[in-house]
Amino acid sequence: MYFASFATETPLDHVPRALDELARAGLGFGRLEVTGNGAASQVRIGFFAGGTISPETYLERLRRMPGVSVLTGGADAQGEAGLADRGGLA
Repeated sequence: MYFASFATETPLDHVPRALDELARAGLGFGRLEVTGNGAASQVRIGFFAGGTISPETYLERLRRMPGVSVLTGGADAQGEAGLADRGGLA
């Protein structure tokens, strides 16, 4: 599993856009976590490679979205284990 994590002041705008980009790229959805404190939110998307673009290209597409900041991402071995612990993977 891979992950993308970013900060935003408008998560209701950025989350659907990030998920649309994920779907357009043919990447597999793993999980979504959004935490916020009113003024700022942290978004973390877990996803699987195998689409029409690389995970790195997906991260670059997110980086270009206006209002997205502090973007990090890459391989997430713990995310896969975390899903298995919650019954998310067979």
